[in-house]
This record gives sequence, C-alpha cells and structure tokens, in this order.
Amino acid sequence: MRTTGFRSMVLYILLAAFLGGLGYLLYQFVVNGSQWAMQPYNGHVYSENSTVKLGDITDRDGNLLATTEDGARLYSQDETVRRSLLHTVGDPYGYISTSVQYTMRAQLSGYNIITGLNDTIFNRMGSDIALTIDQDACVAAYNALGGKNGAVIVYNYETGEILAKVSTPTFDPNAVPEDLETNEAYKGVYLDNTLSGSFTPQEFFAEAVAMDVDDYVSLISAPTADKPFGHTYTVSRLGNVVEDGGVRYLNLPIERLKECAVAQLREDLPVWFGCDVGQSYLREEGIMD
Repeated sequence: MRTTGFRSMVLYILLAAFLGGLGYLLYQFVVNGSQWAMQPYNGHVYSENSTVKLGDITDRDGNLLATTEDGARLYSQDETVRRSLLHTVGDPYGYISTSVQYTMRAQLSGYNIITGLNDTIFNRMGSDIALTIDQDACVAAYNALGGKNGAVIVYNYETGEILAKVSTPTFDPNAVPEDLETNEAYKGVYLDNTLSGSFTPQEFFAEAVAMDVDDYVSLISAPTADKPFGHTYTVSRLGNVVEDGGVRYLNLPIERLKECAVAQLREDLPVWFGCDVGQSYLREEGIMD
C-alpha cells in the first residue's frame, strides 16, 4: 500500500507539473504569440513570395510609405522618400529592429490567436498605421545631410509628435544593394542614429561641428564683488570635462558679452549660451519676458 501511495503521489506531482507547464505555455502563447509569429527567423514571413499581407504605413498627410502587393512589400514611389524613411518605416527583411515594420509587426500583420496570419477580414481590421511624420520634411532633412552620416529628428514640443526622423547611412529598400554587408559605405546601416547612435562625443564633434575649440573661450557675466571682471573662474560642482582640467569662464561685463556674441553671429558662427530665466519664465502660459 505504501508503494502504491508513493507512486500515486509521484504521478500527481508530475501531472501538476505538466498542467502547470501547459498553462504557462498557453499564457505565453496568448500574450506573445504575435511576436513569435513575426520573428525574423520565420523566413516565410519576410520572403519575396510571402503570403503574409502587412498593412499600409502612411505619413501624417496620408502619403503611402509602405504597402503589400502580390506578397511583396513595396515602398513609396519616390526613391528619396524611401531612403530618408528607411529607418522609420523599415527594411524588407526586418533587420532594422527599431523601425515601425519591426516594432509594430504584429499590428501590421493583423495577427490574432484564432486565425493566426491568414489573410481574413478579421486580420485586415486595424492593420494599417498612420505616422505623425511628414515625408516632405524627412526629404528636406535627408538632403540637408548632404550624403554625410548622421541623424536629424524634429518634433512638436507641444504635442510630442515626431515630424521628421532621418538616419544615415541608408539605402533604397526597393533595390537593396548586393554589397550591403561588405561595403564600408553601409557600415552601421541597420542602426537608427536618431535612437541609438554609435558616435562617441569626439566622433560626433568631428563629423558635425568641424571647429577648433582652442580658438574659443567661455564667457560669463557675474557682477559680484567677489568676482572681479577680467579673471577666470570655475564651478566647484561642474566636473564633466575631467581630462582638460575642468571648465573655466572669463568674467566680463554684460555689454562685452553682447558685443562678442553679435560679432560671432555676424561671422556666421554659432553661439552657445546658457542663462537663468527661472524668474522670467511662465511655463504654463508659454511666456518668457
């Protein structure tokens, strides 16, 4: 009897473990099934003859950025639009993991746990996505980069809507280059520099700024008795430039600061500045006096 009871207990434990595992699997299937179905390792989803029909992607004005026809994923008819929006819309093979086609692939496919990826009227419901970006703004940003590697992102600070988002290097998703993996010109092409750039601060500076910082000085106007004009000062808690011995400021009268800033702007040179406007700034009203 003891042997029979022991065996029964073991069977009950195994049954409980089986049912628990089955329940966990079903839970994961319901929660993550759409992600499993659209993973890049499911080759039939991203093949040229795929039977999965992804929904349309449009910009804020309804311009078509991506669609599916006869099992093939097609992009905007304008090549510059395709190139400028590659990292936002996505590539045909799902390699750009931050793109809309990758991150929203479950919604675009219309996947559900009943019909899966089959093309039915239920799968078509809500499978299209309209973005807040403006394709013309993205083209303008892409052209402004002038073939250099970098990134441009523009957003509406009042609503949080992204209006333009461009990353380079890029390529035409309707004509993927054969040497994409070997040509140095496409190095880092799957990385969206607006979200996860690989530039170090010095690399970004050399690429985007191109100025000799040794020709510049930092100026302040601190008209207090303990800080005579014509001397340099630092901030005890400002230690973000450790290697160069810290940031130092030359203290000058405010009139001299204005003269220097105006002269620099007249030479088409940028002026970086910071000021304490807390007492003059009404955030909710949007007023700065």
